[in-house]
Amino acid sequence: MTYCHLILSMKFKKNTVFLYITLLSFLIRSTDSKALLGLGVYGGAKFNYDINSKDFESNSNVSFGFLGGLRIFDIRLDLEYNFVGKVINPNKINAQAVFDNNISIHNLSLNFNYNLLKLPIINLFKLYVGGGIGETFFTKNLISSKINESLSWSVGGGVTFSPVLDLLNIDIGYKYIDFGKLNINGFKSKNITNNLLYIALRIGF
Repeated sequence: MTYCHLILSMKFKKNTVFLYITLLSFLIRSTDSKALLGLGVYGGAKFNYDINSKDFESNSNVSFGFLGGLRIFDIRLDLEYNFVGKVINPNKINAQAVFDNNISIHNLSLNFNYNLLKLPIINLFKLYVGGGIGETFFTKNLISSKINESLSWSVGGGVTFSPVLDLLNIDIGYKYIDFGKLNINGFKSKNITNNLLYIALRIGF
């Protein structure tokens, strides 16, 4: 191989590498950031504030929960735990049975949430709707013993603020939860429901 051929070969390789890098850069720039960050996992905590809940009697309207799940583009699938350390309203069931057992609620649910759209504020805010089904565990004295289980469901929606892509998310929303029925000492309640305003912090990976 002559010196001239060697120079031409090196230039060809450099041009090929340059074209490859340019094409890759173009594809990345033209791809929606959601596609690049379409799949991920997250975990977080939430604080709930009960509004207009006639099924509970307590000096505090605050409850809490934890959640974790999988994000696939605009869809979130998560497993959520909520604890409501409240006495059930005696109007729902035999009053003495309620007071004697200091009943608390533990709810575990599988939720589906979908981002409807991004608000026109530098794409940091997203509107979402969702719902879930799960299982409620009614217990005596916080967690000392289980009374009964009941099927639960929920529906709601809110706004997500994502200051750091999808890595840090703050959800502010509303959720209606039907915890199911409490069955204690032969007395069965009507469906116990709750209206929640909540704020949740999710950290994604």
